[in-house]
Amino acid sequence: MQLLLEKFYYLLLYLLAKPFFAFVPHAPAQRVWANLLSRSMVSPWGQSVKEVQIAGVPCQRRQPSAVGGNDLRILYVHGGWYCIGGAVTHRPLAAYLALEAEATVYLPEYRLAPEHPAPAALDDLLAVYRQLAAEPGPPLVLAGDSAGGGLCLALALAIREAGLPTAQALYLISPLTDITHSGDSIRTHRWRDCLLSERLFRYAGKCYLPDQDPRDPRYSPLFGNLSGLPPMLVQVGSEEVLYSDSTRLAERVRAQGGVIELEEFPGLWHDFQVQAGVLRRGRMALANAASFLRHHALEQAPH
Repeated sequence: MQLLLEKFYYLLLYLLAKPFFAFVPHAPAQRVWANLLSRSMVSPWGQSVKEVQIAGVPCQRRQPSAVGGNDLRILYVHGGWYCIGGAVTHRPLAAYLALEAEATVYLPEYRLAPEHPAPAALDDLLAVYRQLAAEPGPPLVLAGDSAGGGLCLALALAIREAGLPTAQALYLISPLTDITHSGDSIRTHRWRDCLLSERLFRYAGKCYLPDQDPRDPRYSPLFGNLSGLPPMLVQVGSEEVLYSDSTRLAERVRAQGGVIELEEFPGLWHDFQVQAGVLRRGRMALANAASFLRHHALEQAPH
């Protein structure tokens, strides 16, 4: 049954999502379609949800009502190739992560391109992190998917540069770490990926970086100094064009003495974790991530 569900979602995305996002280079239209597709995702019940302002940035705060959520905070950076996404599209993923990790999850609505090109998104996220880190509370970790995963890694670099207290772990789902797209999989996986394409990323790159250097580590953190960062867990599907962004990240972090775990999911696609409500491997991936985050955050927390 699960294999059939995976095949169904793969085909659904290949037919309804990939062509639209590749051939409609218009961010407002893409946002509408992404919001419609998000209705096929299942969210868990029984969570406390509140809209809050943190450092002037609108955020959704999610906390599982039945299982605590008072000993870990997760700042979650949503994906959407810098142009789409938010609490609507990433509500199920954030909700299941909050449930599995027994944590409070903050989901910032950072400014999107092309209306707000770089570094607007990173500035918003750094401001949110700065305020959360300054407040008394449980350990704070970072998580994000796709472009949000790349932003999450760039945020970790910015935190270090700003001299702020470091996050205690990072969870990256299929992160976009190289806006130059120099990895092999952008070409070798072009027909295997049921959601993303090089054409889409070229458009997104023009929106996000109209005149900045794409090799700048603030935008392509793969090329930054990755030593001394918190322990990372990276999850990636075998079928996606961003596959090389994850494998090269793991190689570079290890070469620079960092701690990173790379989990590859054969046969699965980009951001399959958003279907955690129906796909067993999606829920399992988030359970693994929750265990990783709690282990590293609570192990490092003062006693």
